[in-house]
Amino acid sequence: MTIRILCYSLTGNTGTLARQVAAELGAELHEIRADGPAKPGIWGLWGILRLAFVTLTGRKSRIEVPDVEWAGSDLLILAAPVWAGHVAAPMRTWLRGRPDLPDRVALIVTSGDPNRPDGMIAEFSDLAGRTPSAVLHQGEALVRSGAYGPAVGVFCAALGGGDAAPQFETVEAEIVNRAGKADQGIAA
Repeated sequence: MTIRILCYSLTGNTGTLARQVAAELGAELHEIRADGPAKPGIWGLWGILRLAFVTLTGRKSRIEVPDVEWAGSDLLILAAPVWAGHVAAPMRTWLRGRPDLPDRVALIVTSGDPNRPDGMIAEFSDLAGRTPSAVLHQGEALVRSGAYGPAVGVFCAALGGGDAAPQFETVEAEIVNRAGKADQGIAA
């Protein structure tokens, strides 16, 4: 089975999850390179406001994406952060270009909020023209703490079984982070 991951990561959190999933599934990992906003931490509040502006105005990003036959994958996992409640601009720009995608796609999402970003997931589905067969969402604090392993394991198990994993049924797995808060981070 050919599994590819296409990842955009601004701060490194999404990339951390994508690398872990790639290692567990034996997937090829590819990255979107983008010009544009710097990491919010570099510019503080100005950087955050700039990201929000780019996102809310729907501006396109200049991106570089590896030349890969994405539709030739048995599974394509797209990984991106949430920006102001939306798909990050570089991933959104790529999806708006209407790339040929395989029938089976999954999604890795990171956000500043530990709650599942259902609006962003719906936006992703609209842009991709596919309902993700599984979604891994983790809050940034959980990724930085290194406590994402159980969620990644459940996500990979849901995907690694091919036809054994239900593609469009939703099964919520509750992952409890170190702070004791429930993070409903997996849907398969």
